[in-house]
Amino acid sequence: MLPHWLDTALIAAVDGVQALIPRPRPSPEALAAARIISHRGQRDNRRVLENSLPAFDALRGSGVWGLEFDVRWTADLQPVVFHDADLRRLADDRRRIADFQAAALCREFSFITPLAELVARYAGEFHLLVELKPEPYQQPALQARILEAALAPAAASHGYHYLCLDAALLDQLPGISAPKTLTVGRFNIDEVGREALARGRAGIGGHYALMPDALVQRQRGAGRHVASGYPDSASVLRRELNRGVDWIVSNDALRMQRELQRLKEASEDRR
Repeated sequence: MLPHWLDTALIAAVDGVQALIPRPRPSPEALAAARIISHRGQRDNRRVLENSLPAFDALRGSGVWGLEFDVRWTADLQPVVFHDADLRRLADDRRRIADFQAAALCREFSFITPLAELVARYAGEFHLLVELKPEPYQQPALQARILEAALAPAAASHGYHYLCLDAALLDQLPGISAPKTLTVGRFNIDEVGREALARGRAGIGGHYALMPDALVQRQRGAGRHVASGYPDSASVLRRELNRGVDWIVSNDALRMQRELQRLKEASEDRR
């Protein structure tokens, strides 16, 4: 695995090049199928932190279709919305999420929200993509029930899916069926795609530069979703829509939603 700094630098270089390439206008069918999903909310990680309520509140009323966020477990087996295993990156604190009781964690770090609270706030407005991080699940049957109970309001409204980099983790959670799940790949994306089709998952996700056209076409031809991260430019958005990607997971979802709407309006004007 590449060091984080190198991985980030390489992705930034690819994005910079791809953003400069002209792309044709997507078809009306591709535009109609497109769904914009916010990756951890609209944030800068200075004034507004990722996975926080302010980051997601900024998207309300925007037309953005979905929210992607991460779930970690506390010592008392409560799911909270947070990406990292510890608090170093966002709070300069070396303690781990798994070492806290949920109430104490959310009291000390007010930007961390229990999963049930986030679902109650947004289930009536957004589709929810819940990324489960690869970490020990001490009581998987109980934890699966806790997740499903927390997400029940979303099931009755705009819906939800689970995302995970580790298919084995999803498989050990009874009651979470394959059609509710998407598996995420990187350099193993072909293997992930085959497993997702064989298991009847809802689809796959990955960085757009690592997903070949043939894989996208196989998944979409089988009626699966393809979640592409992380288009943040008009050119890359067009690229992904032109090759059949339907879920655009972006770090700047507001910009991508505005661009999608502009493309739809231009398409209408041409008719």
